[in-house]
Amino acid sequence: MDCSLGKQIERVAIEFNQMQHLVGRGKDLPFMKENEWRITRIKNTLQNKLSKTLTDALHEMQKGQANSGTKQSLVQCLRTYALIDQTQVAEWLIREQFVRPFVYKTVTKKALNDRQNNNIDPLTAMYNKLLSFATTDLQPILEITQKTLKGTQYEVLVNSFWVEVVERINAECSSIYAPGQTNTFHKNYSATVSFIAGIEALCPSKKALLYLRSHQRYAEFMKRWQLPVYFQLRFREIVNSVEDLLNNPKTSMAMEDTTKPGDKGLALPATRAVSNAIEQCWSDNVFLYGLSHRFWKLTLQLLRRYNLWASNVLQHLLENSAGTDKSNNNAGANHKSDISNNDENSAILRLVILSYDVDALIREAREFHDHTKEKQC
Repeated sequence: MDCSLGKQIERVAIEFNQMQHLVGRGKDLPFMKENEWRITRIKNTLQNKLSKTLTDALHEMQKGQANSGTKQSLVQCLRTYALIDQTQVAEWLIREQFVRPFVYKTVTKKALNDRQNNNIDPLTAMYNKLLSFATTDLQPILEITQKTLKGTQYEVLVNSFWVEVVERINAECSSIYAPGQTNTFHKNYSATVSFIAGIEALCPSKKALLYLRSHQRYAEFMKRWQLPVYFQLRFREIVNSVEDLLNNPKTSMAMEDTTKPGDKGLALPATRAVSNAIEQCWSDNVFLYGLSHRFWKLTLQLLRRYNLWASNVLQHLLENSAGTDKSNNNAGANHKSDISNNDENSAILRLVILSYDVDALIREAREFHDHTKEKQC
């Protein structure tokens, strides 16, 4: 690449800016109106030369033939675009000539369905390739716009890379947004959040990060992930099994062997079901940070439902015990007394087990609270 051409274009741009300033001050003069076509031709010629110089430099980078002269031409070209307030044109050329060919080759339906490598999810593999491109191939351009030309209006990471990637994903891989298959949706969303975190890590300043997050394409991309729908599906999965058990008094209080603790040290099926449901809410393959408030609400609802169940069981056991005492007073036969004593002993045992389970679940809920606070930080 001829470096002298870049310098000439930069000098012409400076002169052109001065001329534009003078034209603005004397725009109503007859002389200016007569030469308006010349000014337009100069502007078009400058833009064409700039476009060709930048495109040539980008193509050299794509072929791996970039050298110090290529970088110098890029700096001069991009600085010139900034001088004439045409950074958006430069960003578009970088997107079209440099970013798009790679993105079109990487983000495809075929790549999304590629299961050859069982060790890594296809979507994650796709995101990794995009991040690798941004941190290697695109890095020289980012260094120029973010460091050498710091203070200009360039936002190449967002306007040239992020926008192109999102539009391509929407066109080729829109199936990743479907919440119907909850496990797949969770995996896709988690991979996407990690990808976005990688992109945000490339932002050189808080201002650049805010620009990314406030960009229209960023907001639209995040809205396509239907988190409320995903939560409703998970809600049904978690709650339905608990409700079915709690609504069955015999099954919920079943005790196969009272001498041995059950799962997680809990004796009653009802307590284990609620404990497992809460644990499922915060498990790595169900929980999503964006739904923290909803999963907290569901956790409290499960505890409230268990409280209602335990209160009903307690009332039932106390009523049965009172009924047994009354029948003992009215009955004189020894065998009836023996049966009543057995019933009373059984009721007392159930009360003790229920009390133990309630205390255990309270301790577990506190542990979940501490654990989930760390998870949300």
